[in-house]
Amino acid sequence: MRDTIAKAYQYILQAAGTYGALAALACFAGLPARLSAGQSVIVPLAVTATALLIAVTLMRPSLVPGWFLSPRRPAQLLPVLSGNGLLPVLYVLPCLGAAAVLSRPEALSRVLATGLAAVPFGLFGLALPAGLALCLRPEHGDGAAQAPVVPLRPQMPRLSPEALAELRHQRNA
Repeated sequence: MRDTIAKAYQYILQAAGTYGALAALACFAGLPARLSAGQSVIVPLAVTATALLIAVTLMRPSLVPGWFLSPRRPAQLLPVLSGNGLLPVLYVLPCLGAAAVLSRPEALSRVLATGLAAVPFGLFGLALPAGLALCLRPEHGDGAAQAPVVPLRPQMPRLSPEALAELRHQRNA
């Protein structure tokens, strides 16, 4: 069951990365129009570039840190939960920029932007319980159910008969 959850978790992260990359590229396509309209593009450019970098990282499992891609211990719970909780917030601006590229009326653009931004929240919303389950459910062969370690009795050096006789003599004296 853990393997199925791990595979689903990885596919969800890849899908979120692919969607984020597409939204970031669409947002980049709309930046020249914003620049020609006299709007500031520094913050959208920085946020979208960061979102694109993270999206490309999520698309390539070899680039994702092992503790995030396949968590195995409860100690990895905080980074996995915070990552899955904060990444959709990073994708909001590229989704808004992607909706602005279509140049629709404001009401329709707002609904479209909300719909586009809902997809990463849904994907990471699915990844959140999967990451939680992977952190809290141990693997079968990870040693969690090991037998307790019993320490060995200390090995005392054997004394020669003369040393034993001397110890007896000292004790009786």
